[in-house]
Amino acid sequence: MLEAATNLENQPYTDKNGDTATIPAGFAVSQVESENTIDDGLVIIDSHGNEFVYIPVTGMDYDYNRYIFSGQSSGGLDNNTNSEKIIQGNGSPDYYTESLSSEEALSIQTYGGYYIARYESGILEETARTVEDKGSINNNLVIQKNKNIYNFVTIGEAITLSNNLYADNNKIISKLCSSYAWDTALKFIETSFSSYPTNSAGGNYNQESGGTGVLQKTRIL
Repeated sequence: MLEAATNLENQPYTDKNGDTATIPAGFAVSQVESENTIDDGLVIIDSHGNEFVYIPVTGMDYDYNRYIFSGQSSGGLDNNTNSEKIIQGNGSPDYYTESLSSEEALSIQTYGGYYIARYESGILEETARTVEDKGSINNNLVIQKNKNIYNFVTIGEAITLSNNLYADNNKIISKLCSSYAWDTALKFIETSFSSYPTNSAGGNYNQESGGTGVLQKTRIL
């Protein structure tokens, strides 16, 4: 059982190794010993039990950026987004670009890192979503273990859900994970699991695969 008393304001935190992070208002550091150091993956919890992991950037051997991993290649710079064209697979005509928002860049500069959801997006309700739920996002979004997957949503609906997760907390900005946040998280994981970005299997998209945080391939923390 995770036990924590939440902070009412943003609080500085120093772990036993001397590494530092800012704990957002409304969150507290996990009391589980393996979850309260930055090197091992600092876990924070809100008053509802939602969990996030801190990804340090300042002082690390990587930057907050998009990266080319094994099986990918570069298609050069995209002038419209000022980002690299990352091609998935050799010979593919398709590539992905994304501009870094000024809000995101300022947050990293200010706090030296960011938080990413520890588990897949889940729902609070006990009844799993089905294909009939397409077009509806009335379920309550949670970031907790052993919850039904929040699937059958469009990208637009996922953005809305993510943006509104902490709409009542004016000290937090939540958003759908960008390619910058995802790739940088992989670089952090790579410091402990060097083959993870290239050898891990795909994500947990089907309820038949189990609820949130139950697949070994997605549970590295």
